[in-house]
Amino acid sequence: MRALLALDRRGALRFAPLGGETFHALVPEDARAALPDSLVLALQICDILQYAHDRNIVYRDHKLLHYYWDVASHGVAMIDWNIAKRHSAGLPEAEIQFDLVQLGARGLHHIFTGRPAQGSLPLGPNRPEDIEKASTHYPVNWTYDDERLPNPLRTVLERMLNQGYTQVAEVKTDLLAIYQQLHGTEIK
Repeated sequence: MRALLALDRRGALRFAPLGGETFHALVPEDARAALPDSLVLALQICDILQYAHDRNIVYRDHKLLHYYWDVASHGVAMIDWNIAKRHSAGLPEAEIQFDLVQLGARGLHHIFTGRPAQGSLPLGPNRPEDIEKASTHYPVNWTYDDERLPNPLRTVLERMLNQGYTQVAEVKTDLLAIYQQLHGTEIK
């Protein structure tokens, strides 16, 4: 049985059973999910990350292997929090930005383009010291295939790769606007 280590309503850690697959397993190598599905996934990841940040936790180890599709809830779970950090005195701005850059480089860039950002850490196992040495800026290297992405989405990714966001709520707001513009639908 697969399980997710999660915080319950009281803030206590617990194991919750998962039934499903990682997002990486659901999408074939060098393939991409449909843009609307990818945006919904990204919005859910932002919600989870906001939940963690509100509790002074930075995730840090973003990658498709850690975004899990939970069949029961029809939503995303983020697994493998072993490299996450909790700051009891509040999250330093630099830690939030680092988490957002890693989300952009290793998470959202991969979700939307089919590959992590150029120069980001490999997708396999990472040690805490690997994450500590990760860059805080990544070059933007669009390919011909990336031309299919809406310009506002490429702008979001570019901002994420270059510390252009200070809060996950800003990322979510911009992603939600893109979703609504594409579909003329409001989701919250």
